[in-house]
Amino acid sequence: MAELWIASNLPPPVHGVAVFNEALVEGLRRRGIKCRFIRVGSEVPGDIGRLSLGKVYRDCKALSGLIAKGGSKRRKAGQKRILYFTLSQWGPATIRDLAVSTIGKCLFDRVVGHIHGCGWLEHERRRGVFPYAMRFALRSCDAVICLGETFASAMRSRTGCDCIGIDNGVVGASYPLPKALPRDGAPLKLLFLGNLIRSKGLWAAAEAAQTLRRAQLPVVLQCAGEWRRQADAREFERQFRTQLGDGTVVMVGPADSAKKERLLRETHFLLLPTRYPFEGQPLVLLEAMSAGVVPLTTDQGGIPDLMRFPGGARLVSGDFEYGHALAAAVRAIQSASGEYELLSRACLQRFQDHLTFDRCLNQILAVLGDGDLTESSWMAGADDAGESYQKLQDDPATAEQIWECEEVDSMWRLGS
Repeated sequence: MAELWIASNLPPPVHGVAVFNEALVEGLRRRGIKCRFIRVGSEVPGDIGRLSLGKVYRDCKALSGLIAKGGSKRRKAGQKRILYFTLSQWGPATIRDLAVSTIGKCLFDRVVGHIHGCGWLEHERRRGVFPYAMRFALRSCDAVICLGETFASAMRSRTGCDCIGIDNGVVGASYPLPKALPRDGAPLKLLFLGNLIRSKGLWAAAEAAQTLRRAQLPVVLQCAGEWRRQADAREFERQFRTQLGDGTVVMVGPADSAKKERLLRETHFLLLPTRYPFEGQPLVLLEAMSAGVVPLTTDQGGIPDLMRFPGGARLVSGDFEYGHALAAAVRAIQSASGEYELLSRACLQRFQDHLTFDRCLNQILAVLGDGDLTESSWMAGADDAGESYQKLQDDPATAEQIWECEEVDSMWRLGS
């Protein structure tokens, strides 16, 4: 039997790691696996990737709680303690990760880190405190989960750590049906979904839509997400004022789950020409494939591991960081009779065979507990985890009450 503790973050703000953890907590709840969650990291969009006094204070408070509660709480006879946490790739958060892993090494029986990106090896070559902290955090882990076997293999070779490749997973669309191209002159629907920043490929996606419209192909590119910098928003509006004015490019704002599902339902191609330096395996790619949407993306990070299926090689290319190459790929697929429909079915099949969240969770649990984490390992009332998490989302002021009721509620949010 084992006790699982998680140190990471949850929405808000909405970003890949937080969304993944939200699904992880729900997946554990559904399986009757009780966990203790210690929230660290950003709680507001402006704090993501930045150092702030508020973030430092919250993290220090959370780490103090991890030491106090982890060191004082009694164990049942023979009970193991497992700590699972998210490893950052760069910046001040690596110092926090070093502290988490060190605490874990002292107070827990097994420490497992999960890197949600594939950019660390490039930054590891730099000198400085952040790569140093990351290296020592890795050495304190009994196992490190990496996104995809390609990145895991490179990490094993470079660090000597026990790095295990697990492809990302998502719950998937509620309407897993293959798609067909529009008929009777209806516009081709393109979608960019993610952070509205240049490195994620927003400009290239808009240039592709611009090129296709100039070639007399009716297209609409919907762009969903939040701007990180208002200066970027102003620059994008200046550069694509014509396309924004004639409806070729449409900004639809942030997308919650319902809005995302609606967008994917009406989309034919997802455009994600990312060159984000810390890219891993974007959840939006998996979500699109689960809905039968055909993605066009780059070979950045762990993306190529996701696209290993018949026809997948056509959908990922280093050249797709350029708008003209994206547009050419859309035209080629659109003009080949039946090609789009075949690719849509192949994407659906790839998702169902290999990219579901249940598959991902099974593999994570195998790394965490090696068979120790079972429903029988936990006392009754594990469903309280979901109730406590919902309380946190509905009313953050109840967080301290949930912390104090640790024997009743299984979700903690320290450092709120």
